[in-house]
Amino acid sequence: MKVLYNMNSTAFQTRMFGGAGVQFLKTYEYVKKAGVDAKKFDMHTDKLENFDVFHNFEMNRDTWNIFSMAKEEGMGLAVSSVYWPPVNVFKSDEKMKDLGKLIFEKFANFWPSQFNPFFIAYPYKGFLNKADIILPNSLMEARTIAKRFGIPIKKFHVVPNGVDKKFINAKPDLFIKKYKMRDFVLFVGRIDPRKNILRMIRAVKKLKLKTVIIGHTSPKLQYYLEMCKKEAEGADIHFLGSFPAESEILMSAYAAAKTFVLPSWFETPGLVALEAGLAGCNVAISSGGSTTEYFDKYAEYCDPSDQTSIERAIENAHKKYKNNSLKNHILKNFTWEIVAKRTIEAYKKTAYI
Repeated sequence: MKVLYNMNSTAFQTRMFGGAGVQFLKTYEYVKKAGVDAKKFDMHTDKLENFDVFHNFEMNRDTWNIFSMAKEEGMGLAVSSVYWPPVNVFKSDEKMKDLGKLIFEKFANFWPSQFNPFFIAYPYKGFLNKADIILPNSLMEARTIAKRFGIPIKKFHVVPNGVDKKFINAKPDLFIKKYKMRDFVLFVGRIDPRKNILRMIRAVKKLKLKTVIIGHTSPKLQYYLEMCKKEAEGADIHFLGSFPAESEILMSAYAAAKTFVLPSWFETPGLVALEAGLAGCNVAISSGGSTTEYFDKYAEYCDPSDQTSIERAIENAHKKYKNNSLKNHILKNFTWEIVAKRTIEAYKKTAYI
């Protein structure tokens, strides 16, 4: 079996390229370790006819033409959907943008694609129809897509997101030595409205909890970072900028923290929360998205639109003693080795067979 891995051409051009990019790189790495002849697609040198399976990550317009061509070449098509509808973001700071996205997406779904001016921007239905197998990150995502786009549930093969086992060995010493802090509330991720950081800051201010925020924002969202910093004035809240993914200092930050908070409008499920949980943090996380399918009874959940709910989840998580329950749950169900095994099973359901 020879597999080509593909993602949109701009995916890795930002400092923090997000969960889909990590999913792409880690799945590729561990599928190769499992013995599959996999390669990242190079449009200048790779010939589709020399490969069996084309695995596309996200349903992005930038990859639509090559995905369609792979179908014409008779390759097996797998698509990691990485999809969640924008409905849960209506109350966020980007309300109107998400409302517009929902309207255009519906046009792209129900208007025949060959006459559809919205299809280029929202080609989801095209990807879902052409794919031999669809790899959502959760059963909740599979059911959402099946209902929303009219796709038979038998086309789905759930492959969870994963985490590297090395996070279980994270030690707090490096972070404590450098920043002189421990047992704090921690947020790691992009500084943007979808992550709901303003409400988190208001919550930890009210609870009077030492808080560390690690993350990067894009130039166009610099205004949001400034809003967050202004909201944090007078509180024990520390903005440390971004740390490299999987770096020793990031792992140490997880180990030094007591509670990891991710109150986003939705997460599927939030790779940083898996990393934090495996490193030993208590977790308070949004109920939006597929988080409950991952964290089960081992996390505190909040309604991202409810300030009191966020406060309660953080307070309850921070009051708990640290234990190994969440760590063991993640290790049993959500490592990249498990992801690779499930992904290879999916390839065997494609047309190349």
